[in-house]
Amino acid sequence: MFDSQFREWLEENNESYVQEVDSIKLAHELGLLTIAFVFDQTQTKQMLAASADIICVHLGLTGGGTIGAKKILSLEAGISIVNDLFKICEKVNPNVIRMAYGDPIDSPLDADFLFKQTSAQGYIGGFSFERTPVESNIGKVTNEFKTTGIIEFNKQLYQ
Repeated sequence: MFDSQFREWLEENNESYVQEVDSIKLAHELGLLTIAFVFDQTQTKQMLAASADIICVHLGLTGGGTIGAKKILSLEAGISIVNDLFKICEKVNPNVIRMAYGDPIDSPLDADFLFKQTSAQGYIGGFSFERTPVESNIGKVTNEFKTTGIIEFNKQLYQ
């Protein structure tokens, strides 16, 4: 997810995606279940070569709500990326588990569309499970608590 100058600084300090690939390979050799997040064809091929058990296409940060990412992919663009990377998976290792993560899949309907339009076998959610479903409810409940005291105060005033 890091690019430009920040990525250069990380790589100058020997912190790169190659280390993540090496970690997946080592974990696989140790018999651990491995999940590799990939963004493009090169990373997909690297993680397949490292014997990742699960390839998860990362589509970016979740949008929506009050603090969600402002620049997000369309669902159709995300599906296109997923299909592109899953074709590589199916060719190189048809047994690898294929999943997707992130924006623009932030609702059960979006996940349903993902499953119908791709060979995805699962969805890994973050904010779509934690933040977005509760964000509007927290605001609603907070406002209810705020008005509760006002209603009781007004009842006492006008009795």
